[in-house]
Amino acid sequence: MTAITITDPVGISEIAERLNVQRQTVNSWRSRGKEDRERSTPLPQPAVIITKTPIWEWETIRAWALSTGRLQGDEVPTAQGAI
Repeated sequence: MTAITITDPVGISEIAERLNVQRQTVNSWRSRGKEDRERSTPLPQPAVIITKTPIWEWETIRAWALSTGRLQGDEVPTAQGAI
């Protein structure tokens, strides 16, 4: 078994909280583009799935949110939701 280190793990609820959106919005981002990932910007794949629960590294989500305009540079939450 391979060990995975995630320094700032986030799930759907934490992503929603840090990006100031509803959980439903995060789920929509996750499912968007499953049919056509080439033409959309869905949420990145989770780092790991534990008992059907997707977990991401916050820095991966933060970078994605910046690159897709969901966050601006001056409002970027860092680890633990601090701004």
